[in-house]
Formats: sequence, C-alpha cells, structure tokens
Amino acid sequence: MKRLMMGFAALLAMTGLAFAETEISFYNKLYMEDAFWGHDGDADENVKMFAPIKNKFDLQFESEKLSGQVKGIVWFLDFGGETYGLAGELKDAWVEFRPIEQVGLAFRENIVAWPSTLPIYDDDLQSGNIGSNGFTAWYAPSPLNGALKFAATVPMDWYLDDATFGVISPNYFNGKDDEGNDNKFNFGLGAAYTHELFEVSFSAGNIINNDKRKLGGTVGFPNLFGLVEHLNLGFGYEYIKEGDGYADFINYLTVVGGVGGKNMFNAVLTYEGESFAITAEGLTNFSEDSELANETHDLYGALEFDLGLTDQLTLALTGKILSDFTSDDKAADGKALKNAYMGGVGLAFAVNEHHELGAGFEAGFQSKSYGFAIPVFWKYTY
Repeated sequence: MKRLMMGFAALLAMTGLAFAETEISFYNKLYMEDAFWGHDGDADENVKMFAPIKNKFDLQFESEKLSGQVKGIVWFLDFGGETYGLAGELKDAWVEFRPIEQVGLAFRENIVAWPSTLPIYDDDLQSGNIGSNGFTAWYAPSPLNGALKFAATVPMDWYLDDATFGVISPNYFNGKDDEGNDNKFNFGLGAAYTHELFEVSFSAGNIINNDKRKLGGTVGFPNLFGLVEHLNLGFGYEYIKEGDGYADFINYLTVVGGVGGKNMFNAVLTYEGESFAITAEGLTNFSEDSELANETHDLYGALEFDLGLTDQLTLALTGKILSDFTSDDKAADGKALKNAYMGGVGLAFAVNEHHELGAGFEAGFQSKSYGFAIPVFWKYTY
C-alpha cells in the first residue's frame, strides 16, 4: 500500500511538472454516521455501540494528457468493546493517459455511466461500467467530438501490499483452474453514446467464458428529453451468468443486507430546483427464483429531499427501505428476511466555499430490532 501511494504521489508530481495546466481537486469528509444505541430483537436486549469515526478522502487531477484519482476511507474503530484502532480501505486509485485526444489508456479505472449510480447510497453499480478494475483502452471518433466512446478492458487483481501475495486471482491466459477446467482469458467490450436528449451504454464482460459472461446496459434522459430542465431520469440492467449473480450490499443502522440475483435492475431520478432538490433511487431483482436472490432482499429504495432554508443552511430528509418478497419455503433458512426501514433528518451549514458542517438524527427498524444514530460531519473541498 505504501509503495502504491508513494508511486502515485511521484506520478502526480511529474504530471505537475510536465503539464502546467493541471487541475487538482480535493475532497475530505470527517464524519460519524453509525448507530450508537439500539435494541436486538432476537436477544431482546438493548445494545450500546461505539459509532466509528470515519474520514473519506478523494484526490483527483486532470491535464490535457493525464488524469487520475486516489479515493479511500480511514476508520477509527472499536474492536471487541475494549480495544480501539485504525483501519483503512483504498476505494480506488487509477491513472489515465491520453496520447491523443481520441484515445485513452487507463489503469485500474471503472468507467461508469451515470444511470448506474446510486447517489444516496454513494456507490456505483456495474450495469453501466464499460471499464473494469484493470486495464482499459478507449477510442472516441473525432467526428462525434467524444460523444461516442468504444472501450476494451482487461480485469485483473492488484497487489496492494506483500500480504496479498498468493491470495489474489490472476487473469490467466492458459492452464487449468482448481476444478480442472481450462482457464479462459477474461476481457470485455463496451460502448457509450451521449446526446443532449439521451445517453446509452452497453457492456459485455468475460466474453470468451460463456459460463461467466456478464451483460449490462443503461439508458438516461438528461433534462427529461429536454422538456424539464434539471430533471434527470436513468435506468440500468445487468445480467450475470456465473453462479447466481451478485449482491450490492446496502448498509443500514440495524442490518447489513443486499439485493442479489442474476438479473439486476436499477433506476435513478434527480431534480434540482432553485431552492430544493429531490433524489430517488432503486435496485431490484424482481423477486427472481435463484439461490442468491432467495438469500438476499429483493428491493432497495431510497428517497431524499433537500430544502435550502437560507443561502448557507440546507435541510435534508431521507427515507430508505429494504424488502424481501421471497416465500418462506424458498428462503435459505426456511424463513424470508425481514424488511428494513430507515428515516433521517439533517442540517448542513456552508461556512464558506471550502468548509461545510452538518448534523442530524437517524432511526432504523427491522422487525423487533431498531437503532439510532446522530450523524455529524465536517466536509472540506478544494
């Protein structure tokens, strides 16, 4: 990890020397958001919790030829009730080189279309990803001024430190896997087109390996076909053939759940007015009958309403739901998962163009269990 960060810093320094017109942006958020007190319905007892202190950072740079990003989270955690310590996760670190305007070579970058983004949950789905966590080359034909982009990508695991040696799964060219089957090289293709009235993307992953093939696509309508300014609507779909798909895990105050399945659908809507904004998002497997779908929830939904009380003070109201429609006879343990609900209210105060402070209250419920949190944050942008 240390070598990766030092190498990225050196690359950033060289970029600044080579390209004087480099634009640098930095985002840092120090916050607490998890439950501090709750009730365990199964054990019928109250539970006091240490809400972890988190620090999220995001450094990006861009010049005519190079761009890159380092993004991660550091936690101050309670380990076992009596021991405290620090832990961190590098969420993303990539660099992209553009030898000419129409061509990009990216290392470790997901290239995600906005309709596959969950803005409230603050994460991206893979339905609109024409890149991968590996190497991606893209081409944008000159006559369309970058509106159309074709991409070819090769996923791979990365050695972040010595401890991961021997644990990661390489992208093999040949040989046999653990079950004696021939390894098949994993690569994908994708394309995205942007128009003032609509945006579309399509991706195909693990093309050679029919048993593990992935397909995804998105469609978005910025400004609702040009009819309503600032109203954006997007949809995404992903099919994963391997096993029973995957789960996008949604963290709540009282539950860590997710939506899983071979067929995953998502939707997002955003509207920003002069004094208020509305965001809605959803993710579902339409209650398909598969092993993973029967072990996870079937629907995630969230709604956020932001109201500008003054030029500096904003009120935010948020609601989330996680539902399971699986019948008890198909559930993994003979009993369907309980629905989870969360509601929150928060205030954010913009001190100036760089600093923002915020606090709020959140409550989460799942059957007989519940939890409460008082989220606070300090946000700095540059």
